[in-house]
Order: sequence, then C-alpha cells, then structure tokens
Amino acid sequence: MKKLLRNVLILTFLSTNAFAEITIWCKGDYEEGWINGEKFKDQLNTNYLEVRINNSFIEFVNDGTKPTLPRNENDGNLKYSAFNIDSKKDLYRITIDRATGVLDYWRIKKGFYSNQYYNCTTNKPKVKF
Repeated sequence: MKKLLRNVLILTFLSTNAFAEITIWCKGDYEEGWINGEKFKDQLNTNYLEVRINNSFIEFVNDGTKPTLPRNENDGNLKYSAFNIDSKKDLYRITIDRATGVLDYWRIKKGFYSNQYYNCTTNKPKVKF
C-alpha cells in the first residue's frame, strides 16, 4: 500500500504543469511595418533586452516602452505567446519560438503596424571589459 501511494505521488508530481520563471536575453535584429501607408524596414538597436517569462506574463525588464503582457494559457510546447489590447485599442503580441530563439514583438496602433524581431538566448551576455 505504501508503494502504491508513493508511486501515485511521484506520478502526480511528474504530471503537473509547473513552470518556473525563466529569463532570456534578446538582441535586436530588424523591424518592419507600415506607418500611414508607407512600408519601412530598419535595423534595431543591438543592445540586449532582458525578457522575463513565467506562467502569468511576459515582461521586458529593461525596456519601459514595451508593455508587460499576460501569457496565453494554450501557447504550446514550442513557443511562448502573449496578447493584449489596451484601453486605447492598441494591439500587442509577443511570440517566442523556443526552437529558433526568435522573439517577434508585434503591435498595431492607429496608422502604425510593426513587427520587431529579436534573436534570444538563455545565456546572459558577458561583459567584455
């Protein structure tokens, strides 16, 4: 009976969908989109952004211009995603492909549409000097 109870407890712990908070560092690649009907494509700043992901949200730690977004509950095994519409009816979406490490930050505002692409890693960048 004790072995059965132990096995049930072990299986319960193994089957729970616990998710620890992780931090990734993302380096800007490029941004493309439309401003008032004009298409654009620009290189992004090459500084690393710290991105925190947990069960509830995805947050850009050192970039106050990007909102913290609630995580989608069914975002799957190979990507993390978040989506929100704010009080001004601006749309924001973040997807992080866990296989390629590409973060796509997507936003739509009146007269503006943009996709920003970042290459991400779980290794914190090292200071060179």
